Amino acid sequence: MNAAQINNAAPAPRTLADFGLVDPAKVACASFYVDGVAGTGPGPKFTFREVGTMYVDDIENQRRVVLNLTLETRKRGDKKVPVPNSIPRLKVSNLSGYDPVKNIWGQDGYDESFVDLTLEEGASFHKEFEALRAGMVKEKNHWSWYRSDLALAS
Repeated sequence: MNAAQINNAAPAPRTLADFGLVDPAKVACASFYVDGVAGTGPGPKFTFREVGTMYVDDIENQRRVVLNLTLETRKRGDKKVPVPNSIPRLKVSNLSGYDPVKNIWGQDGYDESFVDLTLEEGASFHKEFEALRAGMVKEKNHWSWYRSDLALAS
């Protein structure tokens, strides 16, 4: 591969593993909610702001990664599609240190960053979040899902 090919090569699409979701079995819980916002401009006039969060616990390494995805969608037929020209956002929070007595994360440190995603990445991550939640148990009357092996899932 020459320099021109390297410079013109499209970057590899980012995955959730790039942000800390390496092992889906380590997703301890998730949340999801939708806000409706009146839209403007041509086309459908109602926009949905969908917010999904995954909590990935790595107790052995004393680390929790929280992935919070915001994606704007509109209804097209019987499905929702990302709003063109919208900017999906991913907030990545890293908490280190777990106190089992107090049951809290972040004893040793905390940092967060915001990542602008392409529409394709945002839609792909959104589908991955949905697939992960599908394998979890939803808490009654709440917007939370838990792994079936956790006590809170009952």
